[in-house]
Amino acid sequence: MDKLPDKLKQLESAAENADPDKTLSEAESYAVKAGKRIANLIIEIKEMFAIAKRKKSVIVVLVAALLYLLIPFDAIADIIPIAGFTDDAVVISGALALARKMLKSGD
Repeated sequence: MDKLPDKLKQLESAAENADPDKTLSEAESYAVKAGKRIANLIIEIKEMFAIAKRKKSVIVVLVAALLYLLIPFDAIADIIPIAGFTDDAVVISGALALARKMLKSGD
């Protein structure tokens, strides 16, 4: 328990010495990268729809992934900067991997 006050002091010191401009710049850079990743995943889903055509099981997986992205209430709320879209990227990536596997196996 004695370690907790030391950790709090370390965090407080780090916060006091942090450069807000640098921190915001790094956060903005990460957000842009995350946004590009999400955009690329959406493009990949669109392409996967064209490939899937009438395979209902694949279409269901892709629609579920898009709904997860569009609904702001998910594992990590989308209003939380940076982290909010991280879970969306993970879910979409997983859905795309599953859809690819389903298409290869003929499901």
